[in-house]
Amino acid sequence: MIQPVPADWNTWDVQYHTAAAHLPSGTRVRVALGTPDGALVDDFTWRRGLERLGHHTVDGEYAEVTVRHEETLLRLVFARPRPDVLCGLAELDGAGSVHLIVDTLPGAPAGDGVEWPYAFSAPVTAEVTDAGARRLSFPPDAKACRFVVGGDEGDLAFDFDAARERAESAAIGSSGWLGRSAEGYQRALTWNTVIRSDLGRVITPTSRDFVSQARDGFYGTWALHGWDTFFCGLAATWIDHDYSRGIYDQILEQITPAASCPTGSPTSGAAPTTGPSRRSARTRC
Repeated sequence: MIQPVPADWNTWDVQYHTAAAHLPSGTRVRVALGTPDGALVDDFTWRRGLERLGHHTVDGEYAEVTVRHEETLLRLVFARPRPDVLCGLAELDGAGSVHLIVDTLPGAPAGDGVEWPYAFSAPVTAEVTDAGARRLSFPPDAKACRFVVGGDEGDLAFDFDAARERAESAAIGSSGWLGRSAEGYQRALTWNTVIRSDLGRVITPTSRDFVSQARDGFYGTWALHGWDTFFCGLAATWIDHDYSRGIYDQILEQITPAASCPTGSPTSGAAPTTGPSRRSARTRC
């Protein structure tokens, strides 16, 4: 890929670890954990509830994450078997229930008129939340919940294990501690892709928790800063040279006359694009 393309389903959302978003429609589907007392939990962050980051691909073909609330684990897998089709698997270990919240990615064009077909492995109840989102709730006793957006009931039989094997076959391979380090390194770089929906593009692989104030971060809803160019250098070496070059070129488009990167927050200032991080990216890209 020459440049990250803002199209189809991906886990670009900076607000939720358990969400997938579709571009250009802006439709977002996130998985929430229902507690026995009736509350919904979907605000998982690095600091709160992230149990394990599974393999991710930058093109959205496969993504996996496990989150925790108290003693309950929720393993979530997203896969894209073909264009504009999202397959999901939510496996619950412990007390609770699985819920889907369907809304629009902030900043994405509204009113696109897309009516997505859905399929579920168990009957769901539907209601509209106070915020205007759709809430689709699986039965409380459903522990392995499959869902499809944009496809049909035949897609409920999608082989997630085979999809994971295909995704991981392209991962960095080694053994021992070096292999484990390389695996974690690649996960972090591919998972941290960010979409700027107001520009309609995938822009940078910076940390989502570091960016979003709603997730205890610092910069608002998105950010560009000197470290982004450093991450581009890492991605060029470990993931895909052309992909990283595409991200880097998009960052350069946002540079101000004062040679700084905007952060997306009027109170945070801007980070200069000088120093070792930029030199590293320029060398690697």
